[in-house]
Amino acid sequence: MANYWLFVSVPYTDFNAGQIKDIIGRDQSALWEIGKKTVNKQQFSPGDQIIFYQGGKSGQTLIGTAEIASKLRRSQNPINDYVKIHKISLFKHPVPIKPVLNKLSFVRNIQYWGLYFKGGIIKLTKNDYLTFLTYARVLN
Repeated sequence: MANYWLFVSVPYTDFNAGQIKDIIGRDQSALWEIGKKTVNKQQFSPGDQIIFYQGGKSGQTLIGTAEIASKLRRSQNPINDYVKIHKISLFKHPVPIKPVLNKLSFVRNIQYWGLYFKGGIIKLTKNDYLTFLTYARVLN
């Protein structure tokens, strides 16, 4: 049974130091760095589904999807580990997040919605994942 994840990147404030499209480029597979203190990372399994969220004032958009291709891999780096991702598909146009916030089960207070997108990796329900995916497909 697959898990569903929102991978969050905020430019120049996390390990990735850039926009999601720059991190993963246009390749169909990549390595995604995961902070050593990230919660839920032990739950990653091949086949899990990902949707990418680009945070920050110039972001606040959904960028694309991918699938986890490996279990969490330990790194010698003291700051982060990583997971291999594949089947990367970037949306033609970034999808603004705000219009869908009121449909998400994990956002309990719309006024402070940004608090729910902190932490780098957010475990989603299947319904929330499909809400994101359906909304993104309508706009692309």
